[in-house]
Amino acid sequence: MNLTILINIPNQYSSSLRLILTIIFVIITGIGLFGNSLVFLSIMTNRLKFRHSPTNLLLVNMSCADLLILVFNIFDIAQFALDDNWPTAWHLGLSMCKIVRFIQVLGCYVSVQTLLIISIERYIAIIHPVKSSQINRHRRVCFIFILIWTIGFLAATPNLYLLQLHSFFNRSHYFICGLSDDRADSQFIMFYKYTESVFFFFLPAVVQTVAYMFICYKIFLVDRVVQAHSFAQHTQKTKISNVHNQYSHFKLSSSFQSPLNAIVSTTSSPRSPTHIITTTTTHGNIAH
Repeated sequence: MNLTILINIPNQYSSSLRLILTIIFVIITGIGLFGNSLVFLSIMTNRLKFRHSPTNLLLVNMSCADLLILVFNIFDIAQFALDDNWPTAWHLGLSMCKIVRFIQVLGCYVSVQTLLIISIERYIAIIHPVKSSQINRHRRVCFIFILIWTIGFLAATPNLYLLQLHSFFNRSHYFICGLSDDRADSQFIMFYKYTESVFFFFLPAVVQTVAYMFICYKIFLVDRVVQAHSFAQHTQKTKISNVHNQYSHFKLSSSFQSPLNAIVSTTSSPRSPTHIITTTTTHGNIAH
């Protein structure tokens, strides 16, 4: 049904639409090639050790997978731009049909797995930091690289068998690169596509969602604990500072008296009868 819709596009719109789509594809591919190449070079050409952290190496692995997809997408973009048919015919033969599609699928599988591993790495580093510090992370990342590419290679291999060139509209030179339409392969294709959807889309999406939910919850709790602790420390420091200021003010006021205050306190202080008698006796002796 989709092919019929594409074929029935009027000629006056098809060329303009093809040009617009070609420009969009070229822009996306150019940005992807530039960005992923920049990530690869910025990490691998830097001698600083922190640049070669496991997470950064995983980003390099994902950049390599994305570069594979983008480079082999150029074959599709070139044929799309130069062909006037809807859908676009495949002009590069059966071998290139199998190789190009195999590399594109391999890159997608590796990229999805790498995103999954990055989310798990971040989950371990944030939720279980002690366990993360006890593991040889670089050795583990090397093992993960081998595992990811092996799984991707094995999962993409059926495309080498299932992909065929299909004649379209009974035209001898018009072929489309697609999965086999043989009835003997239909059940296997159905099983393969369901398995692909589960293990390379739904399962990674669920695992990443759960992992990042736990990470956000952990960060939110830690942030609240840190804020409460800093508030308690600030309150305690304020109380200590107030007590210290009051004590300093009291000490200063008790130790400092001016001469006028001393005279006033002396003259205004009450005299006891004994003191008066002693003073009178002293003055009488002086008179004699």
